[in-house]
Amino acid sequence: MVNIQKVAADTFWIGGSDRRLALFENLFPLPNGVSYNSYAVLDEKTVVFGEVGLSGEVRAVSMAEQRIKEAQKLGFETVILPKSCMK
Repeated sequence: MVNIQKVAADTFWIGGSDRRLALFENLFPLPNGVSYNSYAVLDEKTVVFGEVGLSGEVRAVSMAEQRIKEAQKLGFETVILPKSCMK
């Protein structure tokens, strides 16, 4: 099941449930399946990147500086990223 909800003027939450998935990473049992959550910011000049860990923490992604430079080349003016990406 997929759900989409507007949370702000240009921001949407997108989530879903997959009760068929029995193992996460083919290792951790998921007796109730798994849920997926994401946000979409509908602004052509904003880019968002990061990773959410198993306990819900927002983790850094690799090569943050390269990602920012590439986003700027593509015309993005605002970059939203985890604090842990900043040096």
